Amino acid sequence: MSSVHNSSNSGFTLVEVLVATGLFGLLTAAVAIAAMAFLKSAQQTNLRITRDQIVTQLKMTALNKKAILLSIKKPENVALYNCVCGVGTCANVQQPYLAFTLYGTNGNIESPLYYDSSGSPCDPTSPQCVVRVKTSFFAQCKPDLASVNQNPPLTCNGTPAEFVSIVYTVDENPAAVSGQSVRLKPVSGPIYIQTVDMDPGVCL
Repeated sequence: MSSVHNSSNSGFTLVEVLVATGLFGLLTAAVAIAAMAFLKSAQQTNLRITRDQIVTQLKMTALNKKAILLSIKKPENVALYNCVCGVGTCANVQQPYLAFTLYGTNGNIESPLYYDSSGSPCDPTSPQCVVRVKTSFFAQCKPDLASVNQNPPLTCNGTPAEFVSIVYTVDENPAAVSGQSVRLKPVSGPIYIQTVDMDPGVCL
């Protein structure tokens, strides 16, 4: 009389364990990649919002007559003073544009300046200081009505420029974001100011 012995295996085989481990590893990697992509997207969105807020503030300050009056009278902005007031030498649309320090109505410098991702001024050597703001200017001399084509002369010839343009650039701080994956698209543009609209007291 023969007996049949039926045996059933309990637990998992080595192959099953390896397959499960591999699938778990792939799932973990996929989740990590998705989380990194989400974090990068959130960082870029936050930086864009901060950049746009800074640009808006720059425009408001540059169009504020009190702020420009304060800025023009600073020693480091003597080149702009010369163009607005018609003293010294002022070249027509000089290239490269001349440096300009923009002061707010509270007397604080608004450009050149560095900001962190939340829009607070910061030390440019800090890794968190990711946004850079720069300003420069050029002047457009008045047309030479005595010439045939009436083009502006090469210099304003001791007369106030017809207008000045403050050029702003907001981009990433290369010292802080070097080697990082988060990138901030630069934004720049001109802000035109007619010299006839300036406060007459600016040249006193």
